[in-house]
Amino acid sequence: MVDHDWTVESIRPWVVHCVEAFGPDRVMFGTNWPVDILFSTYLRQIDAYRMILATEGSSRADQEKMLYRNAEHFYRI
Repeated sequence: MVDHDWTVESIRPWVVHCVEAFGPDRVMFGTNWPVDILFSTYLRQIDAYRMILATEGSSRADQEKMLYRNAEHFYRI
């Protein structure tokens, strides 16, 4: 919500820092829906996270953890 005109490259430092600081076992991605619809589609936002994780060298297993498995475990769903 800080950067209404965000791009993959403008949010990359934030994503990389979080993964480096907390590790793939503790990171969960989310959105601020429905407020975020003012600035992006849900698909565009999630695709940006996926693109950053893939290009930063996260394994498929680590990407799955950060994008949904950690949340499934934490929320017991």
